[in-house]
Amino acid sequence: MSLRTVRSVGYFAALCAVITLNLTLATAQALTGAVFGTVKDASGAILPMAAVRIISPAVFGGRLSATTNDKGQFRLLELPPGIYRLEIESPGFATYREDGVRVGVAATIERSVILPVAAITESIDVAAPVSTIDTRKTGLSSRFGSEEMREIPVRRFSIFDWIKAAPGISPTSPSGGNTSNENNGCLPLVLE
Repeated sequence: MSLRTVRSVGYFAALCAVITLNLTLATAQALTGAVFGTVKDASGAILPMAAVRIISPAVFGGRLSATTNDKGQFRLLELPPGIYRLEIESPGFATYREDGVRVGVAATIERSVILPVAAITESIDVAAPVSTIDTRKTGLSSRFGSEEMREIPVRRFSIFDWIKAAPGISPTSPSGGNTSNENNGCLPLVLE
């Protein structure tokens, strides 16, 4: 190999690494939302150490939990887009429940919650209409949880290995699986 070929291969590898890193960072930032807010009592005093839960099938394990800090603030970050139920509890106060909290891509939802003093068994329920299925749009998506990420056999721990493992993705072309070097050794991904 000539020095020029070695340099070209090196530049190509560096370019691929930069592109992969940028794609990884861009998808991590652009595909999630967040919910944050403040919890106070009826007099306006902050409530530190209140238990905050967000519940949805969009979250791995079905729920995420947090507690409010010493300023009564909470932050739930990197939430997949979906519809959530927000629950906030603090001893001696009524439980706050809000259904239909819609978190979108790159959305930040803010809530300022006031918890009244609780009776023996009292809770606050806020209900919002939830749309079930949008029949006007079609699409295909796959979601891999942390368990699937550990169990899927991959060769290089590349995002492309997990893309190939998604249902409906084939690493060969539909015309018979030509694996020659005419595509620089890359196999095309085809949606079936």
